[in-house]
Amino acid sequence: MSELFTVVRTSRISLCRSYVSRKSLSHEETNENKRRKLDRFEFTNFQPPSQPLSAGVQMRCEEDLTERVELKLDKSWLKDNVYIGQVDNKYLVTVCSRTTMLLIWDQHAVHERIRLEALIKQYVTTDNSGKTTVRRAQCPENLIYTVSSKQAQLMIRNKEIIESFGINISGLKLSAIPSCFLLVEQERQMRMIKELVEDVLTTIKEGDVAPNIPKTVHNLLCSQACRGAIMFGEELSHDTGAKLFKDLSLCQAPFQCAHGRPSVVPAIDIQHF
Repeated sequence: MSELFTVVRTSRISLCRSYVSRKSLSHEETNENKRRKLDRFEFTNFQPPSQPLSAGVQMRCEEDLTERVELKLDKSWLKDNVYIGQVDNKYLVTVCSRTTMLLIWDQHAVHERIRLEALIKQYVTTDNSGKTTVRRAQCPENLIYTVSSKQAQLMIRNKEIIESFGINISGLKLSAIPSCFLLVEQERQMRMIKELVEDVLTTIKEGDVAPNIPKTVHNLLCSQACRGAIMFGEELSHDTGAKLFKDLSLCQAPFQCAHGRPSVVPAIDIQHF
């Protein structure tokens, strides 16, 4: 799936999730009718899309001018992405060899995406038909969660749905929970189980199709991906940076972080230099 990057030349670039202000050199063309001046980059809060994209994100860059440039990035191009290096221990710079476009990546978002998709593979299975099931683990002995008799009957009659959510029931007690819930402390496990059971019952009552990944499970995996990801300020060797992009090229949604925000901004076409 390709995503469209629309570059409109005005005085600011408003993207990504952190704020950075920096001076840049002016660039004047020989044509009197065109003058390009980029005095600063601004990376401000970006609202995640209502529906996360499977292969990328849509962004808009604005800079002082009249020219409109459209750039389509496809995840298959990452295999031809040339890693240049790290900037300010925060950003990773690459050149897309198919477009000669210099790309700036948020190093935390890149690693967070890689970690999220690895965690999904670890805790969620997908069969040949594309159906997903959350991996289950036996409920810890000291964790007891009970449901009402009516709720238990409803869940037992819809065994396929509750199993896809990663839970199972024995009598009025849960006998299995998503294995990823074991990553956190018991107090948080109880809160997540309550949310998950509510999601299961709502799905059954409303006759909805079970989601690919339940919201409670997805939020936990996103949190775990974020906590273990490379942070701003961490210096990376060239080999480490290059490996990140090798791993990113294998991801399903390489242009956005775990929370759906864009992880890359197209900076400049190097063929102008």
